[in-house]
This record gives sequence, structure tokens and C-alpha cells, in this order.
Amino acid sequence: MTRKQSDKAIAYADRLVSALGRRSRPEGMPAAEWEKKKTANIGRGHFIAGILRAEKGQYFKANEDLRAALPAIKDSQAMMAPALFYLGLANYQLGKQMLNKAQVREAAKFSEQAATYSGPFADQARHNALVMKSDADRMQ
Repeated sequence: MTRKQSDKAIAYADRLVSALGRRSRPEGMPAAEWEKKKTANIGRGHFIAGILRAEKGQYFKANEDLRAALPAIKDSQAMMAPALFYLGLANYQLGKQMLNKAQVREAAKFSEQAATYSGPFADQARHNALVMKSDADRMQ
């Protein structure tokens, strides 16, 4: 992801999610510790795939991945801000394509949530939320 090799990063993230979903607990590791580690890594895989898919305009899959990531990353401000930002973007684009006013409003909600986190996404997320609300109001 940091090397700007999106397709490769998405493939690795998908493999991570798939492999951990099938893998059983390693011998000697407590069940609670395994579940915590497994959930965190699956969430990270969904996060990476979702961000990169949103950047590539693959909004349907980005929406799925980012929604799946949210429960696992909820305690990480560094991950929640971009996840909510791109989830808002993906839902806005899907809502506009499908003329789904509720989805555009949900996109505005995600953008508003992203704006509550300090950092590089806050200002753009705040602006996006205003535009999304305005567009939703004009939809029939």
C-alpha cells in the first residue's frame, strides 16, 4: 500500500482476510488472544482493501470492505478517519448512481463522522458532508 502498488496490496489484503477466516487457532494460544489477533488482522485487511478500492473507484467492494473493517478498527483514530472518509465517498457515489437518497444521506453521516477526527481528512470530510446533504435534498 505504501509503495503505491494498489492491485498487489488489494490481492494481499484479500488473501489475508480469506486465510484468517479459514484458519484455526494455533496450538498453545489462548482462544481469547487468538480471536483478538484474528479480528484485528481481518479488520486491517478489509481496511486496506477498502481504502484502495475506493481510490480506484470500485465503490461497491470498497463499501463492503470498509463496513466490515469498522468494528475491528473502532479504537484506532488513525484508521477510523480514512475509513469513514472513504466509506462516505463510496456511499455517495453508489447513492448517486442508484438515485438512492437514503444512501447519499448515509454518506453524509459517514463524512460527518470522519470530520470529527483531527487530521488530514477532517476539512475535506466536512466539505463533502455539506455537498452530500445538499445533493440528497435535491434528489426526489
